[in-house]
Amino acid sequence: MEVKKFTRKEIESRNSTSDAVIIIDNVVYDVTEFLEEHPGGMEVLLENAGKDASECFRRVGHSDFAFEWRQKFVVGEVVDEEKWEVRPREEPMYCEKPFTLSSLLDVWGPPLMLGLFATLVYVATRIRTTRRFKMVEKKFTRKEIVERNTKKDAVFIINNVVYDVTKFLDEHPGGHEVLVNAAGSDATESFLDVGHSYDAKELMRKFVIGEVVDEDRIEVQKQIVSWDDNKAEEESSFFSSWKFPVLLGLVITVLYSYLFA
Repeated sequence: MEVKKFTRKEIESRNSTSDAVIIIDNVVYDVTEFLEEHPGGMEVLLENAGKDASECFRRVGHSDFAFEWRQKFVVGEVVDEEKWEVRPREEPMYCEKPFTLSSLLDVWGPPLMLGLFATLVYVATRIRTTRRFKMVEKKFTRKEIVERNTKKDAVFIINNVVYDVTKFLDEHPGGHEVLVNAAGSDATESFLDVGHSYDAKELMRKFVIGEVVDEDRIEVQKQIVSWDDNKAEEESSFFSSWKFPVLLGLVITVLYSYLFA
């Protein structure tokens, strides 16, 4: 197929949102359909529409992906007598468009917003869970708990906090028998001996229905944690903390800017 040739004068008039054409290294590109999708914003394309944008394109430091992506917009090349010398890609060049906050946000904005959104979702979830936990103020005597020891009403105590695990019996990874056997009693020692993970302890919050009355409270037991258990808990807490969504947002930001900058 014969390559279509354009004079630079023909390109000069094609500088609007309905017909945006640029020249890069003597190749002519019609970027009209790419204006709204350009990661750097449509303004930079319109400022260079109708012109030779070779220097601007290279000065920005586009990725290999961007160099390949631009090929889909090729419509021809400059006539032989008006071709300019193509400079090496590594050679420093200068762009007409100065660095602005707008251009920064155009590239980094979307992934940063994703990271911020993930962080806000995490914070909102934590606040809701904490409020729900604090709102439970009902007090129980140990005698009241003793009577609640069946599959239809399974309640036990862990560190003076009362849990109703009736709805969790069939979902418990260790089987419902373990919970039923502990129902009606203080299961603190059994719970700590098993060495439950950080996520398991967090899950327990949803089953809190109150706490033991002051006169029936006993000293809270502390779990002895081995190095391996502590390491597992730290790894689990990382994915459940604010650090994970923030790190995810940063990773996406770097990938986004590398591929589309």
